[in-house]
Amino acid sequence: MKRFPFSPVTLSIPSDLSSLSILLITVREICRLFQLGENESMQLELGVEEAFSNIVKYSFSENDNEVVRATFVCDDLGIRVELHDYGAPIDPELFPVYSVDSLRDNYQARGLGLFLMRKFVDETEFVNLGKHGK
Repeated sequence: MKRFPFSPVTLSIPSDLSSLSILLITVREICRLFQLGENESMQLELGVEEAFSNIVKYSFSENDNEVVRATFVCDDLGIRVELHDYGAPIDPELFPVYSVDSLRDNYQARGLGLFLMRKFVDETEFVNLGKHGK
């Protein structure tokens, strides 16, 4: 891994799914600059995609015009991505647990996004900062 000369990197984007491509381009470029392997890069990209999508879907109403801040911290431990928003708090323990049986039997993939985040990144953490967002 190459030493990353400019860390952290912060990006502020609208809380709208149409902004997802901007975030994912940034993830890919950070991974490229950090010389992360293709498989690890794709996994990080998928984890960030699911995290951002969940923020947009569950933290904001359709008419909210808010910003999500993505911070990329690159060091000897790897790449850490922090997403910060001022939307409604999320308690991941209240999300349904993804079940292949539920998908097969009822065609419902509830909980799949959180499952994928936890599957493809080393650590997920949800921090509620009260009036300072999460």
